[in-house]
Amino acid sequence: MSRFMATPLLAAILLVALGSIGVAQTVAVDGSPADFRSLLLEAGFSGEELAAFADWNGDLSESQADVVSRLLFRLRAAGEGLAAGDRLDVEPGQLVNVAGNVVSATSIELPGAAREILEQEHLTASTVRFADGTTAVVLSLQVPAAWTRRLAGMPLDEPVKLHGVFLGTAKLSDQSQPLVLAQRLQWFPAANVSAGVDWLVQHGFDAALLDEIRHGRPFAKLNEGLEAKAFYEILTIIANGEPAELAQRVRERLPAAAENAQLVGTEAAAKQRELADQWTKAPTVKRESLRAEIATVLRRKATADHVAKRAKIGLSSVWPIIVDPERSTGELFLIEGTARRAVRIVVDDAPGVTVGGEGLSGAEAPGLREYYELDVFTTDFQSQPAYKNQPVIVCVARLPAGFPTGELIREPVRVAGIFFKKWSYARRSDDEEAGEDRLPARLAPPVLLAAEPEWLQSESPAGPSHRGLWGGAAFAGVIAFLWIVLARVSRRDRLARAQRARYDASLENLAEP
Repeated sequence: MSRFMATPLLAAILLVALGSIGVAQTVAVDGSPADFRSLLLEAGFSGEELAAFADWNGDLSESQADVVSRLLFRLRAAGEGLAAGDRLDVEPGQLVNVAGNVVSATSIELPGAAREILEQEHLTASTVRFADGTTAVVLSLQVPAAWTRRLAGMPLDEPVKLHGVFLGTAKLSDQSQPLVLAQRLQWFPAANVSAGVDWLVQHGFDAALLDEIRHGRPFAKLNEGLEAKAFYEILTIIANGEPAELAQRVRERLPAAAENAQLVGTEAAAKQRELADQWTKAPTVKRESLRAEIATVLRRKATADHVAKRAKIGLSSVWPIIVDPERSTGELFLIEGTARRAVRIVVDDAPGVTVGGEGLSGAEAPGLREYYELDVFTTDFQSQPAYKNQPVIVCVARLPAGFPTGELIREPVRVAGIFFKKWSYARRSDDEEAGEDRLPARLAPPVLLAAEPEWLQSESPAGPSHRGLWGGAAFAGVIAFLWIVLARVSRRDRLARAQRARYDASLENLAEP
């Protein structure tokens, strides 16, 4: 049985597809495609509702929140297939594309039933500044999670794009600005991100998609988020690049990574000594909290030491993925190991088809027709007791010429890729497949995305082949070795029987004279 546990998504996809058809395929009386405002009016929105944001003051009334929740549903059903303009002097209800820099973001509380409908307590009002210095206000369900981790008071200046519906005018601080509603903001950071994310953004990747990744869980279904979109966009970008480029970028960063790891290790060691001193003086009731803190410090120190050790041999450590997968998402890694499985995954555009076994749709992978999934066993991952006999899952766009495929291979590889997620899937044993009433084992391997593995084939020596001569010599050697072993075993067995007859004792600890 396959270790993947595929879940049918047809019903959920049909619901989304029907909603999309209901919006995207409506046409005007003359046969031309209808604009979004006309579709909203046909769907039951009134002109008064669409004009409810003529002079928005920064707070949402229950009636305004109701309009917002219904508009967001229609936006989600329409997707990004409908045409949108880049002008903000249009009627409320028209679709617009916006691109600029977010310079501030404020939380707006959702009142009444809108909280339950949208399944969150607030929206975010972001001020977007355009190249000409003018600004607009964007209400959105989501903003990049990295913004919420910024220090209080730290200014924003983040490049974004969005696809939304024009609402009207926001009148804030005696200033009138266009008001737009969007599901989410696309984010293209120019700083304060890892080298891997920076490389992806340079190739047009929306970094906000990384927030859709669910660590320690199965791959998301199509109706559960944009994880599949993130997966395929990253793999497509990597597929169009050169494997050597990513490997070179990792190697350039390894000395700095080793230096930083040594600094972290030194700080952790000092903190460990400090906590140990506190432990000796602390009362019993406080020692439990100190125990947890000491364990965290020891884990940080061990990880830092391992990162520095691997960097010295020109490789990345996968330990940071285990300790903090969220922080490692989108980061570059260079690993070596043995590929023991390589299977081809066909990307199918048909609705409801799962890719990789768990809920990824080929509709999110324009131009990508297939990829390969490798189980790569690395020494540093195996050194973690909790992950013994678990692989690093590497999804590659292609394989080297002649590279074997199948469920049972054994090929040494080096892979430069980007960490995507810490996965979770069930593996059933032979006993379980035979009907034993036992839960399947849960595995949590990291998933890396790469262009192509480097096949570390051993080179054959030049010159004439002496395979037959050496083969014959090896066979003769094996026969001689077996004869010696059998003679020694026979002699030891005779001695053991003699001693047992003499002492009637166990043979387990008998030493050969």
